[in-house]
Amino acid sequence: MSDEELLQVAEERSLAGKCGNPLCTHPFTWNEPRRKYRATADNIHKLEGDCYCSKSCGSFVQQLAAQLVNPMDRIQPQALQQYLAQPSHRPKQGTAAQGGGVETMKSVIEERDPFQLIHEAEEAGR
Repeated sequence: MSDEELLQVAEERSLAGKCGNPLCTHPFTWNEPRRKYRATADNIHKLEGDCYCSKSCGSFVQQLAAQLVNPMDRIQPQALQQYLAQPSHRPKQGTAAQGGGVETMKSVIEERDPFQLIHEAEEAGR
């Protein structure tokens, strides 16, 4: 789980009337901020409402989110290359993609004659 996903969970929980901290069981009531915008030296920021029942819950989730990283950053490049080089994941010649060893997309599209398909179906008794 990434930091953005954790903060989205907190927001969704607050919209459902629960504290944004997943470990907290207290209810949450939305208090609209008095100021809608905050001006800084370089930009104007829209203020977001709080998602937590207390400052300690908000601080806990913010600290936890700061420790999380993007899950793809955890994958070591060498391990990913070794995994993709395995025979089951390497597409066959003329195949653009395959899943589980089954061809799912060809690299070259071959047009088929519809009359030939009808003829083949009639021969097969369909």
